[in-house]
Amino acid sequence: MNLMNSDFFISFGVLLLLYCLVRISFSDFAGARRERQLDQDEPPGSPIDAAPLQDRLSELRQDYRTPQPSQLAHKKSQMIAERREVVSRNGYFQAPPQPPATESDDHQDGSLACFAF
Repeated sequence: MNLMNSDFFISFGVLLLLYCLVRISFSDFAGARRERQLDQDEPPGSPIDAAPLQDRLSELRQDYRTPQPSQLAHKKSQMIAERREVVSRNGYFQAPPQPPATESDDHQDGSLACFAF
């Protein structure tokens, strides 16, 4: 075997040994932690007590059922009226001006008036 290969296997073995030691120590720590949790009053996975939340939930439901007067309704109607006024000033919404009457406008129906003297 080559010297480089033996150094590789030795360093690999040492690192593997360190990994195993760290892994075992962490698993022991986690196991002790799990045992402490099991010693507590409530077992893991037990449902929470929702009684304190029930009153608040009923208040919220009641609040959503009662109609609230809108403070924006009056402001919105004012804003719409102001906007209509601004838009109504535009030329598109104005009546077109009447052109001045000329002599050719008198005979628009196609008939000619003939006067004989």
